[in-house]
Amino acid sequence: MKTFSFNRGRRGVTLVELMVAVSILSIAILGLTGAFQYISKSIRISRARTLAINLAQEKVENLKNLSYYKLLLTTDTVTDNNFSPALVYDKSNYPPEDIYTGGITFKRGTYVAFAQTDNNVISTVSYTYPDPGLKQITSYVLWQQDGTWRKLVLQNLYENPYVNTLDGTIRGTVSPSVAGANVRVVENPDWNATTNASGVYNFNVVTGTYTVRVTSAGWYDANRPMVSVSTGGTTIVDLTMTQIGSGTVSGSVWASTIALISQVVAATTTACGSCGGSLKDIEYVELFNPTTAAINVAEDGPVNQYLELEYRDESSAFNVDDHGGAGQNFDLTYVSTWIPPSKYYLIANATFFYVAGNWMTADAHYDNLSGTLKDYIRNDTGGGGKAGGVRLVRYDGLLLDAVGWCDADNSPPADSYKGTFLDLDALDGMNKGDQLVRISSPLVVSNTIGRAYDSDSNTRDFYFPHAGVFSGLLYRPFSTADAAQTVLTGKPMPGAFVESDDLLGTSTRSYTAYMSSPSNGTLIPYAPYGLYPAATGTWTLTVSSGLYLAQIGTVTVTQFISIGAPNASSSPTWVSAGSPFVRLSSSGVGGFISGRVTDVGNRGINNIQVLAAGVLKYTNTSGYYFAYVSSGPITVIANPNNADTRFVQTLSETVVYTGQVTEQDFILSQGGVIQGYATTGTSALPNVIFTANRGGYQYGSGSTDNTGYFYIKNMTTGTYVVSPALDPMQTSDPVSTDTYVSGANAVFAASFTVIGALGSLAGTVTYGSDLHMTGALIVASTKAISSTPPSIVASSAGAQTTYYSASSKADGTYTLDLRGPATYYISVYVPIIGATSVTITTKTFSDVVVNPSITTPYNIVVP
Repeated sequence: MKTFSFNRGRRGVTLVELMVAVSILSIAILGLTGAFQYISKSIRISRARTLAINLAQEKVENLKNLSYYKLLLTTDTVTDNNFSPALVYDKSNYPPEDIYTGGITFKRGTYVAFAQTDNNVISTVSYTYPDPGLKQITSYVLWQQDGTWRKLVLQNLYENPYVNTLDGTIRGTVSPSVAGANVRVVENPDWNATTNASGVYNFNVVTGTYTVRVTSAGWYDANRPMVSVSTGGTTIVDLTMTQIGSGTVSGSVWASTIALISQVVAATTTACGSCGGSLKDIEYVELFNPTTAAINVAEDGPVNQYLELEYRDESSAFNVDDHGGAGQNFDLTYVSTWIPPSKYYLIANATFFYVAGNWMTADAHYDNLSGTLKDYIRNDTGGGGKAGGVRLVRYDGLLLDAVGWCDADNSPPADSYKGTFLDLDALDGMNKGDQLVRISSPLVVSNTIGRAYDSDSNTRDFYFPHAGVFSGLLYRPFSTADAAQTVLTGKPMPGAFVESDDLLGTSTRSYTAYMSSPSNGTLIPYAPYGLYPAATGTWTLTVSSGLYLAQIGTVTVTQFISIGAPNASSSPTWVSAGSPFVRLSSSGVGGFISGRVTDVGNRGINNIQVLAAGVLKYTNTSGYYFAYVSSGPITVIANPNNADTRFVQTLSETVVYTGQVTEQDFILSQGGVIQGYATTGTSALPNVIFTANRGGYQYGSGSTDNTGYFYIKNMTTGTYVVSPALDPMQTSDPVSTDTYVSGANAVFAASFTVIGALGSLAGTVTYGSDLHMTGALIVASTKAISSTPPSIVASSAGAQTTYYSASSKADGTYTLDLRGPATYYISVYVPIIGATSVTITTKTFSDVVVNPSITTPYNIVVP
């Protein structure tokens, strides 16, 4: 037994005191131990939460490194009932992951959905909803702590700036049930639709406020401003159109371009003033200038002769040339050398004579002033008729005009008449006192209206009041000394183009019609036109044929009324009351484009729009169009923007010359539409361009809308190769498809699954025997890689080697997307953290093969 002794000189610690001290110390230690438990628990919770945040953020960043379209929507889900409410996350595209790090096992889930904003509130919508251009990524990180499930949720948004979010709808009805009308948003004409047979339309727009307009041929446009469309909402816009009132404009078209023979008298016995007043047989030829410019006959006499007069007889021995020929010649003496506009020119065998109650002075004569007048134009004086004709020839030999007649047994020479000659068999040719007079219009032979009618046929153009019926000459001759006369007609111009600048934009062509001459019952041709429908209002009419043009302003059209143009109120007015005769001249600073629009069967197509240099016209019932346009190079488009959905749009570049008509015909094939669909496999892909090619040439293209559908319009009949125009890093299934367009129908090409043309390397990064949990840099290139990470210089990146890189994740795994097929060098750079510094350990691998659309397992072990 061990004994203790105490020093009485110093007081010792009693047992009681010692026990008390031990008790106090024990209590303090127990309190400190309890506090440490809670501190340790707090550290563990904080550490787990920090790791969860890192894992969630890592997942979000990895997903946002994908392209917008490669970020797949969640369509197949798994439900986690460990929480209330239960969590739902992706089962297929981004399946749940188990990650062990920091001594804790985490579960990570992902959910990707379409998102939209409304008044700054973000909400998600179904994956079947049209792509709003915004996706929401939700990353869930789950773990157990003290037997209780914990969670951390991190959300982020991924926007596609290239998508117009067509998240609203405009629909309605156009009254009164106007089919085929185009309804569009004025601010963005790409947002449009065509009404169906009931006048109903429907199309999608981006949320906003717009003006909606409807247009259709034959109707006034209708507008609705301040149309507001909310997100996901439908706005009803019913529109009422008013039909454009219409009437008819009519008239006839004429042109005069040359001097004409207007009268021939072979012989009339009358006083000859240049013969001392004695009676002589006078013969003469009267010319008329129906044009708007003076005509030169012979400025300096025979030396500079422009118009030549010739006589041709049934016997060539009696032919007479103008001058200088081998036989007989008129050898005219010129008193006047010009024919003023709308005036006559008199050529006779006497200088001054009396006829039809008037003393006449010839403008040119061929008498010898000896009192014996030449008799060149033969008649049947002395018995025996004569067939012959008078010719008017230009200086270069071009025949301008001719009038011929026969006798009882002979026809005139073939070159002495136009069309048909006058049949004078019963009279045995021309007699003394007979006259041939050109008519002034189909219904008029006149002494007061210009003798201008010219259908290129003597039988129709001339009247023959002969002496056997009438006493004396009914129609006097005129010369340059007489007043100008009104010109009503001229040469009938069938086929002339007639158009108005009215709202309906119709055009027409004059045509050949006939009326019976009151003088002899002959059917006389003329060229009437009827422009219908012409919109009500006041317009300008343009009429053209060849180089010749007339414009008539202030033509006022009244609904359901047919008016003539020109008329009393037009500008210019008609030259004779009640006569809507359009006479063409060669004036004008613009040019003309005309043609016919037909189908492949050469059948004219009615009511087809033709846009020529900005001037919009419509074809008539025969498919013809006509427009007065600026001269120079122009673009002409038939059926622009497939206005008639049955046919294609066709374009032509041409040149229009001042005062001339350029012909431009179009053949429109039936216009089919190629339709298709693009998807990632789970969601629609907008803004993917598809092309339709044939024989190596592109015939059309279209881009997918927000629903993933594309439409290639304006396609003619035939087979096309349809394929998406993708980035080199993408591919599709199918790559292309052959699509046959048979007519004006929509043909579905295919559903294309667009896949990034990338292969992947995926695996783990191990340092020594442990997974390197995070921060290892993996770099890949088709060329050798340096031992230190390569420097990327933005200013010269285009000329540098292409590098691909990724980092290892928190669980030691990595995924690296690479173009394939190709063989790569792979370098890994692993940071090793020491007590006082960080070192980089590097290792390089070669001959790593990557194929498109395949994930190749590849674990990296360092060193």
